Amino acid sequence: MKYKVIVDGGFTGIRRTYEGDVSLDEEERKILLSALRESHLPTKPPLNDGEQYSWFLENDDDIIEAIFDEQNHPPALRKFLEQIKADQ
Repeated sequence: MKYKVIVDGGFTGIRRTYEGDVSLDEEERKILLSALRESHLPTKPPLNDGEQYSWFLENDDDIIEAIFDEQNHPPALRKFLEQIKADQ
């Protein structure tokens, strides 16, 4: 599965981009796709200096896009992003 994550904002405002291709088993794939389809409407006002996460996942021939902020970024996506960072 191909992925691209753009992290914007934060205290420094520096944009960070993570992209690549990863092999996932069916359960991991379902978890990530489900997290991307969660409602990503903000539930609280945006944080000053908060980060915004733009996600792009290619699933077969379909590209799924979602944008989250720090307050509504799903735990499954946070965990996946931490794994990506650790592997770089």
